[in-house]
Amino acid sequence: MKSKTKRPVQFELTENTRDSAANWVVSPEMIGCGEPPRVCVGFGRESLFFHHFHLSHASGHRSTPDAWTGQLNLPKTIALAVFEDGVALQTPISKMPGVQRARGCLSVSAGFEQTRGSHLRTLREEGSYRAIFPRPQHGNLEAVIINTAGGVTGGDQFSTTISANEKARISVTTQAAERIYRAAGSDAGQIKTTLTVATKAQLCWLPQETILFDGCRLERSLAVDVAPRAAFLMLEPLVFGRAASGENLNSCSLQDSVTITCRGQPLYHDRIKMDGDLAERLSRNAVANNARAMASLVMVDVAARERLSACRKLLPQTAGASALSENVIVMRFLAKDSFALRGAILPILKLLTDDAVPKNWRL
Repeated sequence: MKSKTKRPVQFELTENTRDSAANWVVSPEMIGCGEPPRVCVGFGRESLFFHHFHLSHASGHRSTPDAWTGQLNLPKTIALAVFEDGVALQTPISKMPGVQRARGCLSVSAGFEQTRGSHLRTLREEGSYRAIFPRPQHGNLEAVIINTAGGVTGGDQFSTTISANEKARISVTTQAAERIYRAAGSDAGQIKTTLTVATKAQLCWLPQETILFDGCRLERSLAVDVAPRAAFLMLEPLVFGRAASGENLNSCSLQDSVTITCRGQPLYHDRIKMDGDLAERLSRNAVANNARAMASLVMVDVAARERLSACRKLLPQTAGASALSENVIVMRFLAKDSFALRGAILPILKLLTDDAVPKNWRL
């Protein structure tokens, strides 16, 4: 209460906290079960305002949303439920803002100069996506993507664009494993990645594991354009729940696609679409035989086929490698958990990168 005007204090919430506050304020704990309703909320043009007061309950009369929204001069389409003894008497909410979602956009371009070698040419960061660049090793520019949102859930949208210009060499990884959390509704989290590799350039796309949580919904796409005489290495590890924590994916939705082209001609196309009880599907012998982690590795290089024999000697029994053409080899890995998956992947990465694996993969 203001001391001078003797009027209640209005608390103004910024746009960033509007959605969570609107949901919280209508809970019985906030309103006060067993007491007369004493909280009302009004939506201003820019912000959400709290008005704290008691509504009278005259004999044989109950306050209605029209009555108490009128006291605040609020639109009648926006009102909160009135509670008495923990029971909602009115639920006329017809317009509520959606829950705040994370957005992130990252664009990185690598160039090459004879005097400087591979270097960062352009960088653009938006929202929850950031990139840091550790000290280069083996003449490669290294980029580490950071998701400051801490993970991905339903409705989040992230996009990444990486370009390796002529003769540039860049390796891209992530700071940690990306976590795909339970989605509150039907909206899926979206991750879109676009990679471009110019002539005589090299790009290694080596993110750390993507971990799926029960109830998650994910739509992810990776589109790569590789020029002739360019080199490209891709690794996508995927973990179906944390086995050490006893997590099972009983209800999930996953749509994942990878497309690699050269001058518009397809070199590789892969798509995964899984819905429902993923734990049951992964338990089938012909699917994963209870494996909880998998990875796909693709190498595009003029000398790719020559590496095939050496790679096969390093593969465990639950992995395989094939040559799609003279310049494209593909490997698949299955493992009981993410720790075993890393143990199978690292020797292959050391071989294919000439021991230039990003530092984050060595931790």
